[in-house]
Amino acid sequence: MYVQQQVGDIYKQQIINQKSNIMKIKINQKLLDVKDKVIILEGNQPLTLKEVIVQTMSIPFQGDTDVVKYQKYDLYKLVKAANDEVELTIEDIAFIKKWIGTIQPQLIAGQCRDFLEEKQTN
Repeated sequence: MYVQQQVGDIYKQQIINQKSNIMKIKINQKLLDVKDKVIILEGNQPLTLKEVIVQTMSIPFQGDTDVVKYQKYDLYKLVKAANDEVELTIEDIAFIKKWIGTIQPQLIAGQCRDFLEEKQTN
């Protein structure tokens, strides 16, 4: 009985740890140009964190392993299907930040990093 309770307590702690490892990210935050104006894409749509993540996760990079390709694809689908916010693990956020920092110019990468870390940008 005691061992069964310990196993139950360990399982409950794992669930708590998983939930505390997840962040809700607002993906419709708009990115700004060097003049602090919203960046507008074709069709008069603003450039959002969602668009940057979706585009970055869909870009192949030389040396991507199959594991990286599948992880990029899974994140691409998750973010593309989301509306205003998406739940991401800390590991997913680090992965997204790594690839945005690798592929996107610094103005885009810096703002996305701040959004993903929930920092205010000016």
